[in-house]
Amino acid sequence: MSLLQGLGVLIAVAAVFALQYAGDDPARARALAFTTLVLANLGLIVANRSRSSLSVHTLKRFNLAFWSVAGGTLAGVALVLYEPHLRSLFRLAELSIGEILLCAGATGLSLAWFEIYKWARFHRDAGKGGG
Repeated sequence: MSLLQGLGVLIAVAAVFALQYAGDDPARARALAFTTLVLANLGLIVANRSRSSLSVHTLKRFNLAFWSVAGGTLAGVALVLYEPHLRSLFRLAELSIGEILLCAGATGLSLAWFEIYKWARFHRDAGKGGG
């Protein structure tokens, strides 16, 4: 299952990178790929908090460790993307809100199959009386 999840993330990051790289802006392509990869890793944490509950349900259960890691990670990404010295150090471009949403959308698509799998498995098991 982990290999399939990793493959989904790889495809999402590569697709976002390739779509932007065709525009001849390597700094923007790197920033998009980096942001997609970070968001996808946070998405993997959420998706794997439960092998049976949907991610939406696990997010309703407060978990200080997760929210601390997620908050720190997102703050770090924001610093790298929007603080000029760090952005220059990592040779990234500043991303627009639309580009951030593109990264989040690619992340969601890369993990959607796992949510569908969990939902289908739950309903299959519930139909057998094992729910």
